[in-house]
Amino acid sequence: MSFCVAADFLDNFRYPPTLFRPYVRWWWPHGAVENDEIRAEVIQMAEAGFGGVEIEDVHHSTSEGTEWHTDTNGWASEPWLDAVKVALTEANSRGMGHDFAFGPAWPMAVPTIVPDDEASAKEIVLGKSIINTTTTYNGSVPGPFSKRKDGVNEQKLVAVQAWRISQDSDPYGNPVYLDYGSMVDLTDTVADGKVAFSPPDNSSWLLFSAVIRGTGQQPEDYPHTIPTSYVVDHFSKAGAQAVIDFWEDQILTPEMLELIAQTPTSLFEDSQEMVSATYWTPNFADEFLSRRGYSVMDILPVITQYKNNAYLFLFNDSEVQRGSLHDYHETITDLYADYHIAPLRKWLNSRGMKYRAQPYGIAKLDSMRIATALDIPEGESLGFQVIDDYRVLAGANSFAGVNIMSSELGAYNKAAYATTWTKILGTVNPQFAAGLTHNVLHGFSYIYSPETTWPGWGAFTPYKGRIGYSESWGPRTPTWMHVPDFTAYMGRASFFTSQGIPKYDCAFFRQNGASDDHYVGPYFTSEGARIGWTTTYVDEYLLHLPSAVVTDRRLAPNAGNYSLLVVAEDPDGGQAQLTPASASKLRDLADAGLPMLFVGNWTSPGSLGLSEDNSTDVATEIEHLLSLSNVVNVADSSSIPTGLAKLGLTPAVTHSASPLIHIRREHGDFDLYFFTVNSSSTGVNQDVSLPIRHEYVAPLELDAWSGEISLVGQYTIMDGRLNIGISLESQQSKMLIVAPSSGDVVHVANSTADSIFRNCTTGQLFVRNGEAGDYTIVLSNGSQLTTSSKAPLPVLELSDWALEVDDWQPANENPSDDVEDIVATKLVHHSFNLTSLSPWSDIDGLQNVSGNATYSTKFVLGTAEAPYGSDAGAYMELDMFQGSFRARINGEALGTLDQMAHSFDVSKWLRNGTNALEIEAATSLINRMRAFQPQYYEQYARQKYGLKSVTIRPFSQVAV
Repeated sequence: MSFCVAADFLDNFRYPPTLFRPYVRWWWPHGAVENDEIRAEVIQMAEAGFGGVEIEDVHHSTSEGTEWHTDTNGWASEPWLDAVKVALTEANSRGMGHDFAFGPAWPMAVPTIVPDDEASAKEIVLGKSIINTTTTYNGSVPGPFSKRKDGVNEQKLVAVQAWRISQDSDPYGNPVYLDYGSMVDLTDTVADGKVAFSPPDNSSWLLFSAVIRGTGQQPEDYPHTIPTSYVVDHFSKAGAQAVIDFWEDQILTPEMLELIAQTPTSLFEDSQEMVSATYWTPNFADEFLSRRGYSVMDILPVITQYKNNAYLFLFNDSEVQRGSLHDYHETITDLYADYHIAPLRKWLNSRGMKYRAQPYGIAKLDSMRIATALDIPEGESLGFQVIDDYRVLAGANSFAGVNIMSSELGAYNKAAYATTWTKILGTVNPQFAAGLTHNVLHGFSYIYSPETTWPGWGAFTPYKGRIGYSESWGPRTPTWMHVPDFTAYMGRASFFTSQGIPKYDCAFFRQNGASDDHYVGPYFTSEGARIGWTTTYVDEYLLHLPSAVVTDRRLAPNAGNYSLLVVAEDPDGGQAQLTPASASKLRDLADAGLPMLFVGNWTSPGSLGLSEDNSTDVATEIEHLLSLSNVVNVADSSSIPTGLAKLGLTPAVTHSASPLIHIRREHGDFDLYFFTVNSSSTGVNQDVSLPIRHEYVAPLELDAWSGEISLVGQYTIMDGRLNIGISLESQQSKMLIVAPSSGDVVHVANSTADSIFRNCTTGQLFVRNGEAGDYTIVLSNGSQLTTSSKAPLPVLELSDWALEVDDWQPANENPSDDVEDIVATKLVHHSFNLTSLSPWSDIDGLQNVSGNATYSTKFVLGTAEAPYGSDAGAYMELDMFQGSFRARINGEALGTLDQMAHSFDVSKWLRNGTNALEIEAATSLINRMRAFQPQYYEQYARQKYGLKSVTIRPFSQVAV
């Protein structure tokens, strides 16, 4: 018997390459930085184990009116460029990657345009007047409802129309309903800014006007530059070209290009968050006509937003209304993809760089389509409120063959200086299971800017007079001492989840490909996920990609290899409706044998979109689909299990209902599994059934904290499936490889023992028990053994602790203007002798303390009559606490410990007799900040730092 996992795979897992380690978002206050400090901060991040930096120009915490001298040191100024060269030089010397934002803050902007220029962002703004039944209007064209912003001097009138108000609608209500098809075009009758209109009937009429103008939007928390930077048009070639021209002319010098080329570099586009009445571009009407087949003027009032992003006008025909908005949003996505993403990516790739972006922030943007057009699509833990938001991007990656999905990790509102690494892990582990492969930590602030106080400048805190967004990581925070443990874990997890091709069970169809609307489809990512179903979302665009073929009843066999396509009613309108193109594609897939499940009432489906260039009848297509034996329609989500039974489908991985979720990837002949518990309060201890692709396999467990890899000791193989136990705490993770083997690897198939342990070095199997007795072991070769376990040593609840605390405080109560004076930290030492453990918040003198601490105690294990020896072992059990930790026993470090675990096997560090235990703990900074700046931070509850209990739980151990 033999099995083999490639040595380079194992080495890269143990020592994850820079490419897979997390990057960190690095906030600069423009070019107001010192080169020596820039160099020092790169070193700090490198030594902490980060794989790269992303340079951002952000200063949201600084008061309005702060003098930045942006004429000399703004974004892209000479001081900024010099500092970038220093940063890249130091990063290159340490093998780190380096990314940049496209411009200052967000959205994308450059200082070479003004709002009236062709390349600047545009909006279309409505004006209105109500004409009563007996009134003739003769006067000025109604003006725009909103004032133009500073710098916007020009606006172009593009439409004046009259629309009949529906008989049952209140002309002065909100919304006002219009009769579709009643429009009278008055645009060509306007003279000297005036228009006349007499209603042709006794109805009330809407006089509607529309002007195009620049938005005048500047990037967030401006100013950043002189001249002023304005947001570019994201829907025209001119906007993208303005960005390209600026970078080519002002930033990408030969020296800069040489530095960029040495390690991986991307330009990053944050979520768009463009502010406008309604997104537009000067050529929109022509583009809409060519792409949708009819004039946008026929639907203009109902796609034009009024105040607070609301639609004031709607068509009385709801299907026409939905179709109008669908066609508008489809065109916006088309233009963003074709004229923004495509030219920028082509240019970046020609310069040896990649395009990373968050493909959302523009209302109803098809994130799935945009993600396929990027080198690196990215989500975020702040804006993505459910992990299904990540499953949208995962679907795009699956069909497009993109094997990296990034996330802006660790931004939490009102959590500055309060974020713990366990909070980060509880966020990122479920995201890994949803398809995530890479992270950019939010973030690392440059040490100083105007108004800085201890412990240094925070780009997002204080924010608008309150505690801001997390986090300003770095040496200013006590937990930074343990950061290498976390970056190594995330690097290993990223490497592992990047290998091979992800395989899923369910492709869940959505009409709207948005990733930021927090849609959760029925069953498959909730009740279904609890029994093993894995799901990504798909839309019409993905189903028309070359990978979307059906082979052996599987969709995209060379990609996600889905066994099922689910189509539910449109969540936006609660309607059973499809575009003609979607209906036609679904028919093709079903005719090829793909199992489908329709959810809802599909007896009279609607057609989505108003284009007349497609003669496909949606109802006819659905009628055909529902006649097929591989297509089942259920009335509602509660009937989905019944529908699955009719189709004869189960997930590839099965287990009893629990919060356990996973992702499965095929890497050649190997199957890789990332498991985690998607619950903040409940763990799991259960058997899981996995499919296998070979007669003989060997499951290996990979410890992403220590880098150790060990052969699993107990499992069963039966009927082409591997059954294995999974035991995890809340939000903890486990990684498994199922490797092919030339024969059976002898293992325990069944046992009455508490647990089976296999030594990762020797491969020896051991039986472990917490009570004395005889235990039966059945091996995979058919052998049956009985082992006798002696009574384990007594459980020890450890007491009599020495607690040494280094309390982090500002070094100077009244600092000078010197930066080092302002940010300096002093460590005030506290010593305690504790008979029992309590949170710091319950210990006099530690309530407002943040910092580092060492807990020390001694305990006796074994006696002359019952010594601790090779037939014994022990677990160390910790109650979870807020902070990070390391441990030493008898002066020897235990290695990197899983921060989400409660129990640790410490057998090999223990000895008979007296043992010394030290636990090194580190905290966030919030308790000190609550005392230092209560006006901002006291609103955040005091955290309960410190150990609550430590138990040594011995067991008996017998070699098999």
